[in-house]
Amino acid sequence: MGAEKRGGLKGEAQRLVQEEMLAMLQSDALVHRLPGVDPPPGVQPIPKLADDLMAEARKLVAAELVAVKEAAAPEVDRVKAALASARSSLVYNPHSRQYQPK
Repeated sequence: MGAEKRGGLKGEAQRLVQEEMLAMLQSDALVHRLPGVDPPPGVQPIPKLADDLMAEARKLVAAELVAVKEAAAPEVDRVKAALASARSSLVYNPHSRQYQPK
């Protein structure tokens, strides 16, 4: 059940992001029209957010990025160690443009 719930939340998050992207693209198409191009039907521009709301949103995004980086750090370290280990046992052959065992 736990994996299904996480998959469901991930799917829901992805759907919400896609909806927001579509709304932004449609709003931009309306606000920044190309000459001779009609705006999409039924599209309304996205209202401008107050400066304090934008500042709060930026803080939330920055905090989320820090959390994501911290969560990914052990995996990044593991990959770096694996690459270092692989590099120590390989040598680059410029003639074949490939790495090969030493």
